[in-house]
Amino acid sequence: MAKKTVSVVTANVNGIRAAHKRGGVQWLLQQHERGLADIICLQEVRASDDQLQEVLVEAGMSDFAVVHSASTKKGHAGVALLTKLPVVSTKIGLGPKQFADQGRWVEATVESSIGLLTVASVYVHTGDHEIPERQREKEEYLAAMTSHLKKTIKKTSPESHYLVVGDLNVGHTENDIKNWKGNIGKSGFLESERVHFDEWFESDESKQLQSN
Repeated sequence: MAKKTVSVVTANVNGIRAAHKRGGVQWLLQQHERGLADIICLQEVRASDDQLQEVLVEAGMSDFAVVHSASTKKGHAGVALLTKLPVVSTKIGLGPKQFADQGRWVEATVESSIGLLTVASVYVHTGDHEIPERQREKEEYLAAMTSHLKKTIKKTSPESHYLVVGDLNVGHTENDIKNWKGNIGKSGFLESERVHFDEWFESDESKQLQSN
């Protein structure tokens, strides 16, 4: 009997080429071979399409379908999704044009044993509470995510599934961040950031999707 689960691994690789040299990409392949990674989501890939493909070939992963969004800023950001499941559709980028070339969002809809599954690999800005323009950009991106997720949840059918994973650079609750008291008022634990997570998890549409 075919399994009725899908396994997803997500990792901030801090540079895919450096991760490959450390054995990290081989470890990801091993998880796939053990049945623990049907879908692999990566953040901070920091590579061009050609550089990512070169690493995958060297690691023995050239037969994976790849959805990749590189940042136009060399050595910065970049997200990817790897899978051997049949890919139905993909989406690269999110929200306003200012985020189009930053390499922060990719998603793919795949055919799986649990039905159609859409998975997004996401890398949210680090932000900086002491530099207003950097913090403003982060919060604008979180707002764009909120808008996208609300629209997506509304049109997601009961027979399909939607999952967002990645490096979100926000501690939603006190249980999600080390030394939460020491991080009050700092980027990554600001109330203005955390409120987006409240919306994602507590909206009526989200609750309905989680119950399916």
